[in-house]
Amino acid sequence: MDATNGKANSLAFSRQSDLWYSDGNLIIVSGTRAFRVYAQFLAAKSRVFAEMRPVGVVENIPAVRLPEDEDDVESFLNYFMPPPTPTKLDTVLAVLRLSHKYDVQFLIRRALRHLNTMYPTTLGEFLAIPSPGSLHIEYPEPQLAGHLRVLRAAMEVDAQWLLPAIHYYISVAPLRSILGAQRSWAALTEETRFFVVTTHAWRLHRFEKVHEGPLQPVDENVCTDLVGCLRTQATYADEASWNHWKGPAVGCD
Repeated sequence: MDATNGKANSLAFSRQSDLWYSDGNLIIVSGTRAFRVYAQFLAAKSRVFAEMRPVGVVENIPAVRLPEDEDDVESFLNYFMPPPTPTKLDTVLAVLRLSHKYDVQFLIRRALRHLNTMYPTTLGEFLAIPSPGSLHIEYPEPQLAGHLRVLRAAMEVDAQWLLPAIHYYISVAPLRSILGAQRSWAALTEETRFFVVTTHAWRLHRFEKVHEGPLQPVDENVCTDLVGCLRTQATYADEASWNHWKGPAVGCD
């Protein structure tokens, strides 16, 4: 499989010193950067790389060229530690995208483990998520843009178990903030954008319904302890208030 139709040795590039091994037997060119690595290691981890054929020669070394962003390729080729090692969301998503494309299964699993810590599948795990400032994954500002990017990546790799938590984070943000995250929002498919907007509208509707009770006058014909009913009603209203929430959704605006 050819990585590109062009010639790798026709490109101007700069060596990446931390990914340029003197005894490496394959050069990967991406953008203006080149990485000298071990073909046998890549072939052992990836069927796609095992079938890839050189498109040129650089310094007497077979070379391939990858079309992906050079920063993403560098993140993909660098050693990627499992959680809870601190990392950036950009790095996690780059590794997830490229390992999915080039069929590097252990990196797919590792990237998804990072995302699982932020988008768990149980309520207990969700409530245990630390505040944004203490997460091991560094998110961009605003954090909402990161959630939108994760949504796109999760759909691309069919990581459906991440979607409920992702959609929750997005749905609690103001609609103006969602639409204002222009690049991340525009990168989603039209179908996904429609789903996000309708989910947001549904949440607001249910939120209104849930809070109708505490806002209604106490029925003295039903409540035998008026003071107790009013106290319970006030406690419920306070507990149900978004201002009372101190969970992981902080920072979505």
